[in-house]
Amino acid sequence: MQDEDLPEGLKVAPAVGAALAQQRTQVLLGVIDGGVKLGSQAIKWGVIGFLGYLAAQVLQAMAGEETGLFLDLFANKWFSYLVMALCGVVPSGGWLIERKLRKRDVERLTQRPHSLELVLDSKRTSTGLLTSGDNPPGDGP
Repeated sequence: MQDEDLPEGLKVAPAVGAALAQQRTQVLLGVIDGGVKLGSQAIKWGVIGFLGYLAAQVLQAMAGEETGLFLDLFANKWFSYLVMALCGVVPSGGWLIERKLRKRDVERLTQRPHSLELVLDSKRTSTGLLTSGDNPPGDGP
């Protein structure tokens, strides 16, 4: 429904509409961040639980009670290489996603204080950092 279709008492000023859109965006970003954090915790605790299960299987096999599928698979050289690759790739991918989300949050959170600082003191100098929190190109290592 368009704003002009609304009765006069329900129409929203453009500034209020923009503020509502920004608030919705912030809520959506909060939900996305919460989902990413929940997913990373689920993966972390799932891996810890799986490693505990494997440790129990190893102890049972060492006691001579049974030999499980996992022990047969870990004796396979190529499967071991696959597990090592996954243990290196999955955390690296999670780190890259977390870094991207952090940069987006820093950029979102620095816009308003920067504009307020310019209003308070227009002659204020900047640190030279980009809005994402990074050093500008050519500055630093």
